[in-house]
Amino acid sequence: LSVIRLELTPRSEASQVRLVAVWPPSFSFSGVEINHGRILEANGPSVLIAVKLEPHTRVDLTLGPVLLGTGGGETRFHLASLQAQQVVDEVLELPGFRLPGNVHFLETQLERHLLPGESSFIGQVGLPAHIDESAWLSLSFGLGQPSAAGSTLLLMSSSCWELRAHPVDAPMALTSTLPGAVGVGSNVELVDIDAPTSRSVSATIL
Repeated sequence: LSVIRLELTPRSEASQVRLVAVWPPSFSFSGVEINHGRILEANGPSVLIAVKLEPHTRVDLTLGPVLLGTGGGETRFHLASLQAQQVVDEVLELPGFRLPGNVHFLETQLERHLLPGESSFIGQVGLPAHIDESAWLSLSFGLGQPSAAGSTLLLMSSSCWELRAHPVDAPMALTSTLPGAVGVGSNVELVDIDAPTSRSVSATIL
């Protein structure tokens, strides 16, 4: 749960403010409280506030707790001031703030990296990796929003792991399910692998 702050400078006198979260979905103002004024209605993505607005006079409103929408991306709102239940001023598709997208892991697999002289039978039977042994980490995941060219993918681990980028001449391919193609594997090329650190590896998405 989060807090949303509104800074309003109305053009006209009004006695109410209505805020509707348009995108992303699943916003909820249910149970919200406010620092100034009074909550009249709070139902799902919509909230109606009783507050006195004077022309060209700034008002700061803080709403919380608010359940933010899912999926990530730029938030958009409809904002209106009302007087006697009639709309006085209104702004549609008002840009808000950016929410990070969700990463949904579909499958993870850790395979032991065979050492020189070890039989390939060890890999076939799938013996687990042990501490201080190199292993291949395979991830299949879905993204909550599209990744633009030049974005950075950062993979981090807890303190008990050490990640090292595998040096390759050709770009690595990482299988990911992108929005609009649920269940369909799409290759995301990763290049420009940074020098490995103890607990993180990053790469640029083409």
